[in-house]
Amino acid sequence: MNEYEKIEQQYGFATPPTYRQLEAQGHFDYRRDQADWLRFYDCEWLSLEGIATYKFNSWEIAVDGGFVPFAITGRHEPYCWRLDWATDGNEPPIVICERSERAICLAPNFGGFLYRMAFEAFAGRNVVGSTPTCKDELWRAVDILAGVLPPAWSARLLDLRSMPWRKDAKSGNMVVLSWAEGEQIIQADLSFPHLNEKSFHDKEYLKRLQSRK
Repeated sequence: MNEYEKIEQQYGFATPPTYRQLEAQGHFDYRRDQADWLRFYDCEWLSLEGIATYKFNSWEIAVDGGFVPFAITGRHEPYCWRLDWATDGNEPPIVICERSERAICLAPNFGGFLYRMAFEAFAGRNVVGSTPTCKDELWRAVDILAGVLPPAWSARLLDLRSMPWRKDAKSGNMVVLSWAEGEQIIQADLSFPHLNEKSFHDKEYLKRLQSRK
């Protein structure tokens, strides 16, 4: 049994083509040459084995199934496919299960997640603009993603990469566009019913809510 078969056996879910293409090219494997890495701020890719054997916390509803992790933050918050929100045979959307009672929906699919992570870097949502090394990582990410994302998303990222950086007056972060502008574009480009929706994934918190009713 190969690693993808183990993942499907564990979760009843087959990883989508975009994920498999990038994984086959080594973009999620930090052991390979640095030029192959797809790196985003606060996003550490799990190995295929790490996906298949991932252990959710006992207090998370994800431990009962329905969530498939593929990366974690520095606080070990998993980025996941949420299976019960998939509709009409489409790929499940992406959520982040925070180290609190909340989960937040980030994108309608894995490609949308990749696009959002790169796009937000241009809008100052992380430290990418602060050092030449971080900018190089973003430049490399755009090159990698331009070959797999829908043409309109790829064109937007390439256009942003050609624009100058500036210091945002409100946040003090280095940006290409403001976060207010960025939010509007994300809403338009990734629009679907669950985008940015917050839900509860702490089982004990849900029990307390139900007891108050």
